[in-house]
Amino acid sequence: MNISQLECFLSVANHLSFARAAEELSISQPAVTHQIQSLEDELGGKLLLRTTKTVALTEEGKVFAEDAKRILAIARNAEERFRNPKPKEFKPFNIGYIHGLNPDFILSAVKELCAEYPDLHPAVFAISEAELTMRTADGSIDVAIGFKDTAYRKGDLKYKELCKTDLSYVYANSPSDSPSPTPEEIAKMPLIFWEAESVLSEIDKVQKSFAAKKEPEELFFCNSVETASAMVKAGFGFSIMPEVFAESGANLLKCDGEDENIFSLGVYYRSSDNDKILGDLVKALKKFMQ
Repeated sequence: MNISQLECFLSVANHLSFARAAEELSISQPAVTHQIQSLEDELGGKLLLRTTKTVALTEEGKVFAEDAKRILAIARNAEERFRNPKPKEFKPFNIGYIHGLNPDFILSAVKELCAEYPDLHPAVFAISEAELTMRTADGSIDVAIGFKDTAYRKGDLKYKELCKTDLSYVYANSPSDSPSPTPEEIAKMPLIFWEAESVLSEIDKVQKSFAAKKEPEELFFCNSVETASAMVKAGFGFSIMPEVFAESGANLLKCDGEDENIFSLGVYYRSSDNDKILGDLVKALKKFMQ
C-alpha cells in the first residue's frame, strides 16, 4: 500500500468517476485504474463496484475510505514536518535601556550572551526613567539599563552597577592651538537644552539653572541627546549630559558640583530571575563599555 494508491482511491470515491479522478490528479485514467486494482489485490477484496456507466463504493470500500483518509493525513503531516521542521523553542528576553544611551555596547553584549544561551530571543528598546523600575518590577521587561533610582525603596528588584559617570559640559571643537575653555567660558556660550527629564531629572534641574540666566536668543531647544550632540558639533553652543552619553571624541568638561553630579549607571532586574544569565549579561556589558 502506498500514497499514490490511497490518493487515487479517495479521489475516485469522492467523484465516483475514474475520469474526474484522473483529471484531479493530473494522471491518465488507465493509471488510476491500475492503482485501484493493485490496492484491491493487496487488500484481497473489492473497494469499488464498476459498471460501464456507474461507480459505487462497496461496504468494505466505505469503511476503508475512512481508514485511507486517516492514513493519508498522517503521511502528509509527517512529510510536512520533514520539509518544515517545527521552529526551535526560544525564551523571550526583553531589555530596556534609558533614552540617550548609545545601544551599541548593549547589542554587542547581548549578542555574546545569545551565543552562550542559544534559546534566548532578545528584544531591545529605549525607555524613560520612570519605566526603569516600574516595567522591570511588573515583568514587561527582564532587564533595565539606566541610572540608579535613589528614591526606589521597595527592594523587589536587584541593581548591579556598570559604571559611574559625571555630568559634563559638552562643547564644540576649538582650534588646536587654543586652550580648553574654562567652566566660566563655557557657561557664557549659548545653551542647547534637550528633553532630559525622562532620562534623569537631575540633568533637567542643572539645565534649567543655566537656562534661567540666558536670553531667549541664547537658548536652542531639541528633544533628544542625539540631536543635542549634533547641534554641539555644528557649533550652536554647549550642552549638559552624562559623560557616558557623549559621542566618542567629544570635548568634555566635568560640571561643577563634585559628587552631586556623579551618577551610577547600571542594570535593574527582578530578584527572582536567573542570576546566572543576568550575571553573565552584566559582565558582557562591562566588557563592551570599555
